[in-house]
Amino acid sequence: MERIRLAEDLTFSRIIHGSWRLAEWNYSKEQILDLIEFCLEQGITTFDHADGARAYAAASPRAVV
Repeated sequence: MERIRLAEDLTFSRIIHGSWRLAEWNYSKEQILDLIEFCLEQGITTFDHADGARAYAAASPRAVV
């Protein structure tokens, strides 16, 4: 996966997985973990989980990698 360098010590994967409404996807913990593992296997290491409109619901931890 190509990476984009924003600073000397800050890079992002070229593709970013959007998880803004992850809490609303009704995935089980196992499904969330499978999704994250799949992304990592593809070289996607950057995740956007911003949720400005709904406090921290989508960012609340449900799976730990």
